[in-house]
Amino acid sequence: MAVHLDDTGELPDLSLIRDESREELLEILRRWPGTICLVFDPDITGLVNHVIVEGSKLLAENGVVLFREIKGELGHLEVGSAGAPPDHVIYLTRPRVARAAQIAHQIKARARLHPGSSFRYGCYFVPHRTLACEQVLEDEGVSRVVTQGEFRMDLVPFDRDVLSMELRDYFRELFVENDATCLGTVARTLERFQAMYGVIPNVKAKGDMAKSALRRFMRMRVDE
Repeated sequence: MAVHLDDTGELPDLSLIRDESREELLEILRRWPGTICLVFDPDITGLVNHVIVEGSKLLAENGVVLFREIKGELGHLEVGSAGAPPDHVIYLTRPRVARAAQIAHQIKARARLHPGSSFRYGCYFVPHRTLACEQVLEDEGVSRVVTQGEFRMDLVPFDRDVLSMELRDYFRELFVENDATCLGTVARTLERFQAMYGVIPNVKAKGDMAKSALRRFMRMRVDE
């Protein structure tokens, strides 16, 4: 149910965005019953801390027993006195080709340590998945053991009146790599904000790219 914006000057309750992202992450973990090793893209570790304000205790209550980052190899994943590995490894990562390649490297390195294993992995792209990353996992021969999805942490509330998308690579993607995928992300984020808080009465754009994102957003609004 949307919390409608009005002209009273009162700020919308941004904690709703944090609560929705937290519940979405917990729902992802609940899909993987048993013990979990949660592997973070280093670029989003701090952002997750803004969403899971309860810290690692809440994640532990939902099956997470180990934490790793996407760098090098996963190393030993034994848990407890019995030295048993976790039941699942779940990645949270930005949708970057380099990160997808690193994930494939870690999965193949672990497969060499445990040949014949039927182990499966989860890979959730933040805030959206891309065909380029999916293709990397396919080309590297690991897509058959990886369940892919999205964790839509597209807005991070830093204060009661401050939201950030924290998409620091988008300038490079737009102007160096000529990849406009991020404009769709911005449009979908505006749509999500509107779904939560009601119709945004005035939306202004400054610059060609911002105007392109706004046009996409307005098309979504018309389609609704």
